[in-house]
Amino acid sequence: MAKLTLGLFLIFMFCCGPLAPQDWVPSMLTISRFFGGIVGSNGTQTLAPGQAVTFAGGNVTGTVVDTNGDGTADGIILNNTTGNSNSTPNLVLIDSDGDGLPNGVDVNGDGTIDYFISVNNGTITLTTQPNGGIQVTVVPGQGFDSNGDGVIDNPILGQVASDTTPPTSSILPAGGNYPSAVSLTISCSDNIAPSQIVYSKDGTVPSFNPINGIIRNPPSTTFTIGAEGNGTYVVKYLCRDIAGNLGATHTETYVIDNNVPNVTASLASNYVSNNGGAIGSSLLTWSSNLDGNYSVRTGGTNCTDGSQLSTGSTTASTQNTSTTFNASSLSIGNTTIRVCVTNPNNGLVGSYALTITRDDTAPTITASPVSGNYAILVSISLSCTDSGGAGCDKIAYLTQVGSAPGNPAITGTTGNITSGNLYASAIAATDQATTYVKFIARDNAGNVTTVSSESYVVDTTTVPIPVLTSVLGVGTEIFVQWGQVANATEYKIYYSTSSPVTILSPSASGITNLYKTLNGLASVQVILSIMFA
Repeated sequence: MAKLTLGLFLIFMFCCGPLAPQDWVPSMLTISRFFGGIVGSNGTQTLAPGQAVTFAGGNVTGTVVDTNGDGTADGIILNNTTGNSNSTPNLVLIDSDGDGLPNGVDVNGDGTIDYFISVNNGTITLTTQPNGGIQVTVVPGQGFDSNGDGVIDNPILGQVASDTTPPTSSILPAGGNYPSAVSLTISCSDNIAPSQIVYSKDGTVPSFNPINGIIRNPPSTTFTIGAEGNGTYVVKYLCRDIAGNLGATHTETYVIDNNVPNVTASLASNYVSNNGGAIGSSLLTWSSNLDGNYSVRTGGTNCTDGSQLSTGSTTASTQNTSTTFNASSLSIGNTTIRVCVTNPNNGLVGSYALTITRDDTAPTITASPVSGNYAILVSISLSCTDSGGAGCDKIAYLTQVGSAPGNPAITGTTGNITSGNLYASAIAATDQATTYVKFIARDNAGNVTTVSSESYVVDTTTVPIPVLTSVLGVGTEIFVQWGQVANATEYKIYYSTSSPVTILSPSASGITNLYKTLNGLASVQVILSIMFA
């Protein structure tokens, strides 16, 4: 018996309390597809710390906050959601056009606008485009619906609500001796969404509450240390995530002295692999602004530990290219490389550190959905993950209707695609036909996957679609009923409390009746997607 996959998307709201039998009526839910209207910008966009605001499109309120104490609004805390402690804003306000007024919000801490805003008398409208676009709906504790279909497509609020993992922070370059003022960058990373960074330049312990130090928005901030001249400068820093988890406090010490050699260095590739056809080695190029004695070292944390690879003398402003790092001589993972130059006149040491990564593991590439027979139009998304540390570089693919295409190919050492197309967006399958897709991926060390393939039989014209007749809810129980499909002998339901639903979602199979009870969906508001197969 052929299996067919059909999609029905529902917004289902129910109360957790018991219902009397007469309350089991279809009016309890909305079975429809919501299309967002075009929303224009209107009203003033002035927001003040402490101001109460309401979000258009739902009963969602928030409070405008000033997290760094400068008197300017820089975030919004959603009042009817959970997961944000220490008064950490769920939405970071961004002024991308520099007019002094926020025109968007960052919800995942990447420093870019996720949704644009307009404000009118305390009501905030989120949209997908500046000065208009589709209105975005906020669902407290779950996420955002940004295409108006009633299904959450950005579940960030739900992820934040359950996040207990603290973020991590780092600074580049590391502390040490430097010949002049240094530009430092502090970065914050998190498993869900990083938030603000706080740092001090006077050695005091930075804090968000009470405020001590300089607070900046995620995911990174850059500033200069040592502009005042020669001396010792102590930087302390930490960050928090949007859930309010605090990371550890770190300390770095910078000695600024204009007699310290200024060393610069770079690698031809930061990633290498011992696999055939990948990037097998990387050339180190470095120079110093002063004459001196040098050493090239691996491992360690400074110029006195680790393993010394080479030593000698260097001439000021001369490019040195005598050191090549072969993958076979490195351990799997990260190796620190440090170039140290000593000024023979005063013994001051300048250095530059880099990291090279040996990654012998090819990336993994998957397609969603997988091969199968479909009675709905499908778009095939390709995704690459890399566990070896180098990170994915690119995906190449070939697609053809009616028969399988040739194999895509990527040159490991250069990343050039010699056969196929660079994957950038989902691939649409053709209706009433079989669409074949072959794909391959490369990581930044030059490791290339084997060719994978999928095929999709799509026909939206000849397959009868089950008619959903009712969905009823009481407590944590949902009763789904549908109309009979001619010649069908079995039904299977895939379901989820968030979009999208795939064949990896929870399912109920072997259904021979025209109804099914789903249990355990305890929520005041549930976004439920169901596919029949």
